[in-house]
Amino acid sequence: MAAGGGGVVTDSGAMQGKHFDSKGKMPSSYTVELQNGLRKTLPFEDQRDFEESKRGFIAAPTYKTIKADAGNVAWDVGSYDFLLQGKDFDSVHPSLQRQAILNMGYGLYEVVPDKIYQVRGFDLSNISFVKTNTG
Repeated sequence: MAAGGGGVVTDSGAMQGKHFDSKGKMPSSYTVELQNGLRKTLPFEDQRDFEESKRGFIAAPTYKTIKADAGNVAWDVGSYDFLLQGKDFDSVHPSLQRQAILNMGYGLYEVVPDKIYQVRGFDLSNISFVKTNTG
């Protein structure tokens, strides 16, 4: 469930490449072959997206969970740490996996020096702050 759904679903088996649902099926050999073919043809050696996504980074919070007023965890960026282990997941399209890894850059960023700041990476939302002459 997304944060608006009342809770966060974590996947303890994701780090081992297990299916998130015990009744689910792993990717077929056709899917694995297709994903491997895509990995060979897509321009993943181009790392500009990763370099640009780090531009302006100031700091990340020391915590990885955000709690709702009721005390439950509303968002847990740590539940996506499995994406950072350098492993290809055959059940995920390679471009989508790359985008998910890019979304892991959470924290405070300076977008325009001394003018515009953003907090990014908590769910797929951002918040921008504009500094003006009056505040």
